[in-house]
Amino acid sequence: GDRKAMLGRTMREVRGEMVYADIGPHVKQALAGELTNFESYAVVQGRPYFYQSTYVPERDADGCVIGLFAMTFDITGRKNAELRQAADEDRLRTITDNVPALISYFDQRGIYRFCNQTHEDWFGLPVHEWLGHDYQQVLSTANADAQTQHIHKALSGVRVDTEVTLDIQGQPRTLSGSYIPHLAPDGRVLGVYKLLHDISHLKAAQDELHHLARHDALTGLANRRAFQEALANTVQRNRRLGGRHALMFIDIDHFKAINDQHGHAGGDAVLQLLAQRLQAVTRDTDTVARLAGDEFVVLLDGLQKAEEVHFITRKILSAMEQPLAFESALIPIGLSIGIAFDGEASLPPEALLGEADRAMYEAKSAGRNTYRLIDVKLSAATPGPARLAV
Repeated sequence: GDRKAMLGRTMREVRGEMVYADIGPHVKQALAGELTNFESYAVVQGRPYFYQSTYVPERDADGCVIGLFAMTFDITGRKNAELRQAADEDRLRTITDNVPALISYFDQRGIYRFCNQTHEDWFGLPVHEWLGHDYQQVLSTANADAQTQHIHKALSGVRVDTEVTLDIQGQPRTLSGSYIPHLAPDGRVLGVYKLLHDISHLKAAQDELHHLARHDALTGLANRRAFQEALANTVQRNRRLGGRHALMFIDIDHFKAINDQHGHAGGDAVLQLLAQRLQAVTRDTDTVARLAGDEFVVLLDGLQKAEEVHFITRKILSAMEQPLAFESALIPIGLSIGIAFDGEASLPPEALLGEADRAMYEAKSAGRNTYRLIDVKLSAATPGPARLAV
């Protein structure tokens, strides 16, 4: 406006009632002898403006306030930039708070400077209680230890892509993600961005697929693939270390007749019972597997002498003396067992399996429900006990 027209008029008259309602308290404060700084807002010709004002009391020689000096600066550009930044930050916060992942930022000392709402949702600790605190103070010892080496590596300037297992509300959950260094233009590491998302369900599905690929669906025992791996590893290890092992080949006597008389449900029940009893009488170091149909194998490892094999085999046969109660019938279960004992780990896996299979057929020829053991060093079959009544 016209500067001359403003002279001799009050601030209320010049600025108008609406503006004066905002600045009036600051005028009174300055006239009371206090310097005051404040921001104000006005709409001029339909456009919003922001101002930064400073009111400085004017005093006479005696120190009495006789007026004030008013300095006002247009800060609309700066304010608009701040508002845009705040809006961007609000949008970013809205996005990160609604992402089902842990998103956070640590400074060089490992202090949380940002974390999203997911931290509170998963751990139950409000976001404001994370900020300004060392991650080792906020997280449990186990959860902090699981991440320490990754954070330290990222603080050294190296990006880390990894999986970690954290305890979340008492449940172990597998998280996958990255620890990313925040680098200054001169290469200094200013902090670390962390992004972790929960893959527990995916891991569980992968583990289930892996289990199904290596286990028999009916009995839960190791399948042919898992058995072949175990056999190859055992043979290789015992050749190197001088250990002893034996392989049992087990076939259910008259299994076709059981299926014909009791149906596939009865046959399946027999297979499941055999699997349970084999696991019950063998050792934790042994591998029990179902190859196919009614063919089972037991890999005995960590043996000292052939007498141990005889002892375990008799336990298996004794365990099967009790018939299976199926529906209204009792199904007797006899086994023909062939064993290849390799005290010097001299045979390759397939040859050892062939010897056990040969011994099994010798047990069948001997009248079934018995066993034969072949010491591969002697290549001769040793009879088992007299045939058990079935």
